[in-house]
Amino acid sequence: MSEGLEWRVDVPFLTNSYMVMDLLFVIIGSAVGLGVILFLIMGGEDLFAILEILVLAAGALIVLTFLVIGVVFLNSVELVFKIDAEGVRCDLGEYASNLNRLAWMVGSISHRVNPVGSSFIAMSRESTFTPWGDIRKAVFDGKKRVISLSSARRLLLRVYCTPQNYDNVAEAVEEMLPDAELKRI
Repeated sequence: MSEGLEWRVDVPFLTNSYMVMDLLFVIIGSAVGLGVILFLIMGGEDLFAILEILVLAAGALIVLTFLVIGVVFLNSVELVFKIDAEGVRCDLGEYASNLNRLAWMVGSISHRVNPVGSSFIAMSRESTFTPWGDIRKAVFDGKKRVISLSSARRLLLRVYCTPQNYDNVAEAVEEMLPDAELKRI
């Protein structure tokens, strides 16, 4: 690839099946992890109480997450992708980056550790780079214009494309991954 590809795309949260699946995976995975911890702390007793706590916590977290996404993010996030000979970069758009900094400032002013720590984690994930050498599998979803890049063990990055550039991006990914498993759905 002689020159790289770079583009911006607005990705909807609540109407994008990949985003919804990823969010639910994180929330339900967190609830299961909490359940294991509670089960161990409580010595395996009162399993019904543990399940009740988990269902309430997961339900509240799901409602809160989707409410924040709908109201604060207006059901959309801007992502900036760059593909070159070294790998794939995904950067968060300006609006979401500014929200991270605002959360950090509010947390700092309030002298509370949790908001500040959460904001630092969010800011550290604003830019993600995945080198070609780490990618072992690429799944191309032409209908939704999404390319999922995975290592041997886990999903590394979803590349969201525009209707105008999907074919060029898919061709570039295929070119850079001659030894990877390529799948079209």
